[in-house]
Amino acid sequence: MMSFWGVPESEYRQYSPYFVMDYPHVPSTTIVVGEHDGIRSDSEVYFEKLKQAHVKVQKIVVPGQTHNTFLMRKALTGGVDPAVVIGDIVLDNRGLC
Repeated sequence: MMSFWGVPESEYRQYSPYFVMDYPHVPSTTIVVGEHDGIRSDSEVYFEKLKQAHVKVQKIVVPGQTHNTFLMRKALTGGVDPAVVIGDIVLDNRGLC
């Protein structure tokens, strides 16, 4: 995906934690991704990498949402408001991270 933006492969590590191989200082992490996000697969792989590195991590997949829904909520008003979905999940999982 980064090649689409003109980022040379030699610089991938500078732009994405996806390419990091060692996670010694990663704090508890929550990954929020839209169900129809075009780069959701990157989020899924990163989630698995963190789990394998024994980082406390949770993943929130917001139903019906895309990558831009979070940033463009006023323009992309269809579906459930992602802030409500995320808030409900965070409240249900208090203290787990």
